[in-house]
Amino acid sequence: MTPEYRLRIQYAKQGRGAHLSHLEVIRALDRMARRARLPYAVTQGFSPHMKVAFGPALSVGTASRSEYFDVTLTDFVNPDEALQRLKAAATPVLPALRCGYVSPREPSLSADVTILEYQVMIDASVDIKTEVPEVLEIEQKSKLKTYETLESLPQGVSTVRGDDVTIVKFVIRATPRGTLRPDSLMQYLLGDDIKKMHVQYERTATYRESDEGTWLDPLPL
Repeated sequence: MTPEYRLRIQYAKQGRGAHLSHLEVIRALDRMARRARLPYAVTQGFSPHMKVAFGPALSVGTASRSEYFDVTLTDFVNPDEALQRLKAAATPVLPALRCGYVSPREPSLSADVTILEYQVMIDASVDIKTEVPEVLEIEQKSKLKTYETLESLPQGVSTVRGDDVTIVKFVIRATPRGTLRPDSLMQYLLGDDIKKMHVQYERTATYRESDEGTWLDPLPL
């Protein structure tokens, strides 16, 4: 059996890249790995393709400082060399930041990365409520969704107000019962005022959660 090496790559989604769909990001990262000449493994079956896996998807219009994807390699490549190749092959809006190997026995990124940290920039002149009830009822895609705040918003909602901009900060926990959408939360916090302003979303960090409840870097040093 051919050995396989699971290379985890951290990248950002910035500038105009924030407006790429998840499918467009997948295609761009696939091309980046190919241009980097990584010895990637290929799936078996009717339609073979690169053996790759991605973390939780970002909504169109949301930037990110910290996203991850895994590429399975058939040969070991020194992580420093792999990163230099990836940086040279990346586009400015989807830069490669770090990479390293994780065990093939580790859970998938989509299942393991459950802590999603956000900041949202809004006009400082707008009032925003930050108190959230114990049970949050939010309409998403014409359906009423119910979230337990302590589980879905483990740090609540905080704000940093400047002269022109207010930064809204919160952490969302993805659960098997559903994941609160940042834009739906902002709609709840701002009400109809959200329709009158420009709102900028950014995912600032992502973490996996240990059995003890501590938040861990998806790419251990």
